[in-house]
Amino acid sequence: MRHPKIFRPLVALTAVLLVFGSLAGCGSVPQESPQVVSQLAEPVYPQMAPYPSPDGEGFEAWRESQRLQYSQSAGYADSFQSFFHAGIPAILGGTPGENAVCSPLNIAMALSMLAEITDGNSRQQILDLLQTSDIADVRKAAGFVWNAHYCADGATSSLLANSVWLDANQTCNADTIQTLADLYYASVYQGRLGSPEMNKALQDWLNKQTDGLLKEQVQGVQMSPETVLALASTILYRAKWSLEFSRENNTQAPFLTPDGEQDATYMNTTLIYGPYFWSEDFSAAYLDLEDGSRMWLVLPDEGL
Repeated sequence: MRHPKIFRPLVALTAVLLVFGSLAGCGSVPQESPQVVSQLAEPVYPQMAPYPSPDGEGFEAWRESQRLQYSQSAGYADSFQSFFHAGIPAILGGTPGENAVCSPLNIAMALSMLAEITDGNSRQQILDLLQTSDIADVRKAAGFVWNAHYCADGATSSLLANSVWLDANQTCNADTIQTLADLYYASVYQGRLGSPEMNKALQDWLNKQTDGLLKEQVQGVQMSPETVLALASTILYRAKWSLEFSRENNTQAPFLTPDGEQDATYMNTTLIYGPYFWSEDFSAAYLDLEDGSRMWLVLPDEGL
């Protein structure tokens, strides 16, 4: 069993949804807003057995840990599928000529948390957007999806992190806060939204959850003083190639972007065999990862 020493592929996507308005179970409390940032709830992540050593020691414990973590029933994400199919074209359809990125899973998690802290017509509108009729179904799907994407065994890191940020002038039901931590694995913070302290706390949280891979983008994330609630959802995935690339084979060459050619570093390898797909508008191949996942590489035909 191979056990490469370094992680190669890195993926970090972040989706941040800022919401303005009143919250169910929350009330405005006129007061001098404190500058301090308070953490009201912290999620408890599952414990997983470490990845086995090169000689196979610990394999049985690791395999059982994997089985327990990923024991979701078939179709565990079906209730989100309609939202995914409708949401991706709606989000990416208005970005012609751009290298746009969309993580509908993060948006679905943020909307699910928003449904928890609203009620009446507001909650119904969110449920309609998620194309479900029951908050219980949302909770079940969110829990299944979160656990199906979680891994912390020392070889693969996969974390769907969520957080809720409340203004200091808002009071919320303690049970709702605990539900966010227990069912959505969300951290809950409170303070004067829009203040330098809260903006820095949010930026620090985003950088921590994405392993510092989005520092340039995160430094511009801020909340306005009019913000009542902010929801943040991030995803971080780190794994090992099944067949590791050699740095000695890296080359420098132009990469074509919508703004023209840019210099880029290319990783190179030679595969004796492997999957290759060709279509009318693109070609594609995938590379295997140590945890059984695959990274798909899609190349549009020239001119598309």
